Amino acid sequence: MQCPPRPSGIGLRGFSLLEVLASLVIVSVALAALTPVLALMGYRRVQSERVEVAAQLAQGEVDKIRALLDTQNPGGTPPDGYTLADIPPDGADFDQPYADIDGPLNKPVTPNLPEVQGDSWVKLVEVTPAGSTNVPEEYIVQSFREEGSPCLDDNGDPLPEPCSFRMGVRVYHRFSFEQTPGGAPIGDLNAGDNRVASSGNTSLANTDTWLRPLTVIEAEINQGADLAQICRALADDPDTRCSAFD
Repeated sequence: MQCPPRPSGIGLRGFSLLEVLASLVIVSVALAALTPVLALMGYRRVQSERVEVAAQLAQGEVDKIRALLDTQNPGGTPPDGYTLADIPPDGADFDQPYADIDGPLNKPVTPNLPEVQGDSWVKLVEVTPAGSTNVPEEYIVQSFREEGSPCLDDNGDPLPEPCSFRMGVRVYHRFSFEQTPGGAPIGDLNAGDNRVASSGNTSLANTDTWLRPLTVIEAEINQGADLAQICRALADDPDTRCSAFD
């Protein structure tokens, strides 16, 4: 009886130790090259989320101030937790760079309790990221405005707050108050870094990134006026010509 031929072993040989080591080196080099890219992508995603939250906080502040001014009209209802006293001080000059308003001097301690710092209101706001059970992130909202134009009531007397003005809002992350050189308050810095919005393209390793606010907006605030107010503002004899609107 003839025995079957022995397998030659061709095609059954495994990887040699040298080949395995070479593969590991190639994979390691590839991962090392991708790590900074992945880290940068993660940072920009987080930074974009923070900028979006900051923009919402800033716009919300503008909307609340608009609602506050409208409460001076008959039947007006202030937004929850706000009074006319929450309208920021009037020291801003929008004809000057950065509205001539420095950054906050320090981070407030009590959430949602505004405090006067220079010619601005500064308050701490805590925001929990969506879908997260982590500790809320802290944002600092700085609001300021110009003097503006006065409002008059039906008798022609000035109301407690102006009728229209220009205001600005800057929103910082709490990191802004932990990264200043030598622990100096942001408002003590000479450069405009503490008053110009940051960019998502900047690096976490750059300390100046955290000296900048996440967002900066300016808005024109005008009180909602009824026909009687418009008539009195335009008529040469408002007491006579505008009596029909009373």
